[in-house]
Amino acid sequence: MGTFGDRIRVLQAQTGDGQLAGKATVDQRYAEVQERDESLSHPRGGQARYLETATVARQDRRFRRIADSTLRDGIRTGMIDAVGDIADDVAVLAPLDENDLRRSAATTVVDAGAVVHSRPAAVPRLSDAQLREKSRRRSARGR
Repeated sequence: MGTFGDRIRVLQAQTGDGQLAGKATVDQRYAEVQERDESLSHPRGGQARYLETATVARQDRRFRRIADSTLRDGIRTGMIDAVGDIADDVAVLAPLDENDLRRSAATTVVDAGAVVHSRPAAVPRLSDAQLREKSRRRSARGR
């Protein structure tokens, strides 16, 4: 088991000495409006502040998972799990129109300036043509 000093050195090796940062992003042109404008109606489900809510919701559980993984698998694993969990929550909370916003969360983890994890969005940023087609379909449905 070793001395306290030995165990601290092991913990230091497991956590590293650089900054660890995780991020979940939603990169659709209309994502920020949907996030911030609380006056918008979401008749098919979802809500404003979906990314903020996903980030804050269950944060205690996420921090606990990061701490637990530090000793078991390394701190990176916990951070990767935490940002993935945020993206999964976005998939439930984001406004539902044609499901593209809900499937647009990408995750990244950077450790000491190096990208150690990158999960692209299931639905990448829609092109101008795709947005026009989406608008055309919505108009055809009478919305």
